[in-house]
Amino acid sequence: MYRVFMRRLFVFAIGSCGGLIQAQAFAETCAKEYAKSIPYAKDYIDNHARISLHDTVNLRYDCKTFLSESIGGIRAKFYGVDAELIEARVAANSGKTSSRLSFSALVLGYEIAHEDRALGEVYRKTFRSDHDLDLAKDTVLQVGPLTVPVRVGIQGTGALAVTAGLRNLGAAVTAIPSAKANAYVLAGVDVKIVKGSARGDLLLVDGQLANSLNVYFNTEGDAPSIDVGAAADLTFSAFEGTVTASVQMPEGSSKPKTHKVELFRWEGVKQDVRLFEHSEKIAALPSYN
Repeated sequence: MYRVFMRRLFVFAIGSCGGLIQAQAFAETCAKEYAKSIPYAKDYIDNHARISLHDTVNLRYDCKTFLSESIGGIRAKFYGVDAELIEARVAANSGKTSSRLSFSALVLGYEIAHEDRALGEVYRKTFRSDHDLDLAKDTVLQVGPLTVPVRVGIQGTGALAVTAGLRNLGAAVTAIPSAKANAYVLAGVDVKIVKGSARGDLLLVDGQLANSLNVYFNTEGDAPSIDVGAAADLTFSAFEGTVTASVQMPEGSSKPKTHKVELFRWEGVKQDVRLFEHSEKIAALPSYN
């Protein structure tokens, strides 16, 4: 019985010491505020298509609260058709007595997530759009001597996966926006002397941006501290496909002649890279050894 009592007393003392360290950091006059933004952007361009990936990670400590935040998205452009595939924000804000998780996401122009909640030990959820994107633009192409009406469009979908949890009065957050989009070309003409058609499909992008964010008390070792960390990884494939158009029309007394034109050809691009990795001790705390 005595041993059980002493063991409980020892555990209580350790927990109380950790709480004192954390409370002291908030109670003392703020000696060192911290704020850091880490922006990054990547563009992939080939012929008539562009994929733009962008993100900004914000880390902040003001001696009262910790903030870790990610704001980013994926945009596609094809033959003048612009599509904001996904735009997402995820933030964790931790204070002396509570931590909150907030996030929002637009996928293809539709809001799929908007939430502000108390952060428990673990939160994990994936949000997906109920609507697929379908943006189209009508234009014309000159195929031989003939002007052919063409419809160019982008179809796709997207998602946001969020995982978060408490970590030593701070928060550990992973935010993964992802998108998949295909481009298409449709053309058709049927008049008395001319018949023709075209249909092409191209994978514009199938990928994700994964951000890992941490702001927390580090009580390991002899000198407790407040640490921040962030990392971002990009995984995607894009630009896989080919499109051709053809038109049949008579040439005098000979057989009808077929005019063909290749609109584009792409072998594809694949990426699996770490965009950045950053960690830093932003404040030292008093040692109670």
